[in-house]
Amino acid sequence: REIGAGMESLTDLPPELEKVEVPGCFSVTRLASSGGCTLKAIVPAAACPAWPTSPEAEFGRIIHSLMDLAAREQIESSKLDPRPVEIALERLLLNGRVEHATTLGTHDCLDLRTAFTQREWRKRTSLAVARTLEVLNLRRPTEDDSELTQGNRIPLMRALQLEGFAASEVALESRNLRLKGRVDFLRVLADGLVEVSDFKSGNALDDEGEVDEATALQLRLYGLGILELAPRARVELKVVSRGGTSRVTFSTEEIDKTRKWLAELTSGLPEGEWIQAERIAVVGSQCRGCKARAVCPLYRTSIADLWKRSDLTMKLPLDIAGRILEVELHAERTTTVRLTDLAGRTTKIHRICPGILPTDFDRDGVFWFFNLASSEVALRNGKWRHPRNFHDLPASTLERRAWTLQV
Repeated sequence: REIGAGMESLTDLPPELEKVEVPGCFSVTRLASSGGCTLKAIVPAAACPAWPTSPEAEFGRIIHSLMDLAAREQIESSKLDPRPVEIALERLLLNGRVEHATTLGTHDCLDLRTAFTQREWRKRTSLAVARTLEVLNLRRPTEDDSELTQGNRIPLMRALQLEGFAASEVALESRNLRLKGRVDFLRVLADGLVEVSDFKSGNALDDEGEVDEATALQLRLYGLGILELAPRARVELKVVSRGGTSRVTFSTEEIDKTRKWLAELTSGLPEGEWIQAERIAVVGSQCRGCKARAVCPLYRTSIADLWKRSDLTMKLPLDIAGRILEVELHAERTTTVRLTDLAGRTTKIHRICPGILPTDFDRDGVFWFFNLASSEVALRNGKWRHPRNFHDLPASTLERRAWTLQV
């Protein structure tokens, strides 16, 4: 929900993408989360609408900053006392509020605490503090280890040769593998052991309690990048999430399997080639959180068929589109909209925040609502049914708000 000059809540739907240019290197994060959709893996950010940052993403950014302070030894703390870490976190949260207040951003997310339930907030912050304490408990550099204090400012190849090195947000790029990204946290231990950690502010485990496929692939791709620079390294991969700390296997078999998968993918994507967007798009659960879906030709023409089905085993984005039948204004200045969606269903969007829809807007044509919230979204018996009732503002503290709603 954008504020400030030059941004409006109600905007024209951007034109569909026709072609995209294949980049030289692929983002590890986007590649791992693409779910087989090549368009999501390679579409440039400039081709996607500028959506507000979600509270989850903003919280993750702040925690990465906290980890970086710990890696650079800019938090004074004993090994067991969490208070200095909590003070540093409070300072970062306050700075984030000031930064957002002076720039274009999500007005209601200035205080991230309001974006989560009290229970969620406690879980997220306690996990962040505990992980930061782990970093502070690492071996402190001696006077002769001046390079170790440079953190992510030294080249990765050199860092891998420094026993005791530890840093967050470590840049990794391999032209040979065509990969680039940033490792959340990396440390070099004795006997060539390199530990790669990824921090997820949510849960990274599947229904069986194992690390989900996208997260595991992301870490293994980072592992390949490490081995490209240090072939003799022993690489350990782990993810820290709301589900705790979990290891990702990186055996010889997994290394070969990941290398083969990456080689097959990149061989069909020559650098600089222009490819039809619709030909490489795949609609599915990977569309959740993908900003390209607003301009994806396949998503816009095929998603309505999935809205009608009640036998899906995947979660869809909480979007809806259709023709408005009725607009109801409430005393608290919120709006309820009833519409016939593109699947022919009658759906409602409740408690739309004042200002999102101007009172005098033209109701003709098709309206798209991206990033809604709903209390009907749970998978039941492994099956997904797209909601008929959505909301912007929550009716109670048990519901989540549609923080990044775009219309």
